[in-house]
Amino acid sequence: MNGWKIPPPRPEALSTARIAELAAAVEPHVRSQHVVSRAVLRGFAAPGHGGKGWELVPFDVRHDRHLRARGLRGCGKVDNFVGAASTSAEALWKAVEDRIPEMVAAARSGRLFESRSNMSAAQSCLALHFVRSHRFMQIHDEAVTEAARQVRRNTVHERRELLEAEFSRRFGGLLPGGDEGLRTVMDPYIEKWLSLADRGVIARESLESMFERIQDAVSQWAIQVWHAAPSEEFLIGDVPCVTVRYVDGDTKVVPNIALGDASTLLMPIARDCVISVAMEQSEDVMDPQAVRTMNELQLLSAREFVYYRPGSQLGPWLSRTRPSAG
Repeated sequence: MNGWKIPPPRPEALSTARIAELAAAVEPHVRSQHVVSRAVLRGFAAPGHGGKGWELVPFDVRHDRHLRARGLRGCGKVDNFVGAASTSAEALWKAVEDRIPEMVAAARSGRLFESRSNMSAAQSCLALHFVRSHRFMQIHDEAVTEAARQVRRNTVHERRELLEAEFSRRFGGLLPGGDEGLRTVMDPYIEKWLSLADRGVIARESLESMFERIQDAVSQWAIQVWHAAPSEEFLIGDVPCVTVRYVDGDTKVVPNIALGDASTLLMPIARDCVISVAMEQSEDVMDPQAVRTMNELQLLSAREFVYYRPGSQLGPWLSRTRPSAG
């Protein structure tokens, strides 16, 4: 599968205006933010002992250890993931999350394709979890740092005459004594931009814009539904929506590549069900080896945790497995 059509970013003027709007927003801050929707997490959970509600067991992938079972509110979340205008961000995500429970129930029971609304919800669920992720935020932060470095390095050469004229205007006709003099004109603007980045404003605008673009791109594809083979279960990690590229005659997968180069985008939505994008809609059963590969992808993609239900066979499996990209 290829031919992803990802819309271009917002025009710079619109992006700048939206950044200014978000920087000026006054709204309550939501500290604890889920990057995996609780409506999805519930499909992997089991009722806790003593009426504790639905619980999951976190497995710490960095320290190779199982933690005590906890409720859904304590799983798949990040403190201050969105640092600016977080209340409006939560409202944006909620518009998708409110549609997830019905979609998940339909997919698990083999009825997803009976409703255009549920198919659209599946596409939006994939887009949301692709964008609202540790991986996206890491790439964004690295891009901001690199952009600032490039601007500071290149602008003194590419806009030299403009900077010299501004320096002379500011300092009563004096000429700059070299590149450092020119940077005294340029640096305040870069510092202002980096200050907005530190506050989370740039990331907030980028998340919103990218979600719109990826949702549009995913909506152009059909949905595949995969059910786990009997007695098999899927894991879910804190970066659940994974891009993969099939190689070697579709016998191996390369995970976490750029979306434009991906063969598909896939995500477990319950312990017995995975959705992915494809050229044509379909529904099938995933054999045990493919289920294992899917679980290894969740392990490879996770930043901190993968989750499974208390009492699951996945607990012992996690204790002895070491995933590989193949």
